[in-house]
Amino acid sequence: MEKKTTDTIKLGAFVISGLSVLIILLYMIGKNRNLFGSNIIIKARFENVQGLKSGNNVRFGGIDIGTVDNINFVDDSTLEVNMRIENSMRNIIKKNAIVSIGTDGLVGNKIINIISIPGESAKIKSHDLLPSKKAIDTDEMLRTLYKTNNNIASITEQLNTTTKRLNKSTGLWRLLADKSVYDAIKKTTYNLNSSSQSIKNSSQSIHEIIQSTENGKGGLGLLLRDSNFRAELSTGMENIQHATAEIKQAGEDIVKISSNINQAMNNEKGLIPVLLKDSIQANYLKETLLNLKDGTKEMNKIITATQKCFLFRKYFKRLKKKE
Repeated sequence: MEKKTTDTIKLGAFVISGLSVLIILLYMIGKNRNLFGSNIIIKARFENVQGLKSGNNVRFGGIDIGTVDNINFVDDSTLEVNMRIENSMRNIIKKNAIVSIGTDGLVGNKIINIISIPGESAKIKSHDLLPSKKAIDTDEMLRTLYKTNNNIASITEQLNTTTKRLNKSTGLWRLLADKSVYDAIKKTTYNLNSSSQSIKNSSQSIHEIIQSTENGKGGLGLLLRDSNFRAELSTGMENIQHATAEIKQAGEDIVKISSNINQAMNNEKGLIPVLLKDSIQANYLKETLLNLKDGTKEMNKIITATQKCFLFRKYFKRLKKKE
């Protein structure tokens, strides 16, 4: 009887001990999962949670502050993650904090990271919706790496082929080893540099000349900007025009005189036949006419050159418009 009572006591003590351990374990697990104690719910929305599940940890500053309570569909492209965090964090986390999905280590479970953003912002409240950051898609990253590896392999193969061709090209290596080629390239580079410098200096000089001309400096600038000179130039052009008209009239008079001479030649009693019969007078008259002809040609050349000169071009254009 005493033995049976002792066994019953031992059994009861064992059951009580087991229940105590079980209760302690449940409490620790519940505390770690924020099942016990004061806590609040905050939310974030994502297009893809990438395997995040209820019960995964929520971290702030690298410290576990809560767990994922549940994940719900908002629509066909958005999921809402509800996070249960410690109530004490409401005075630390601000509403401008960014929520992102990460991994616990390289191949660990998915976790929620809450990242603090500097700046003034209100503290969070229960059921606040925090802004989220698009998580890195591991599958997409692997696809990109696969494509990149294929491209690298293709480039490596092409480089290998090119290297083999270069190694087989004896002419190229002889050309590279020829010191005269190097000297010629060096000399050409020096000449190009000198030419570029000369062109630069010439361009600068031309720019300075144009600038000084626009500012009225120098002989050309003074001529272009001097109103008295323009007036004198206009007067000179008018004089040249009058002289041209007079020369034209003189030419017409010479034609008339020539006609009269021809008529007088037929009259043996006139003065002209007498002069023509006198060789001295005839030579004198001939030289005079030749000199007059040469002078007319020179004057025509001067007038033609004046019309082509850029200083008088506008003047002649105005004369043509008046005509």
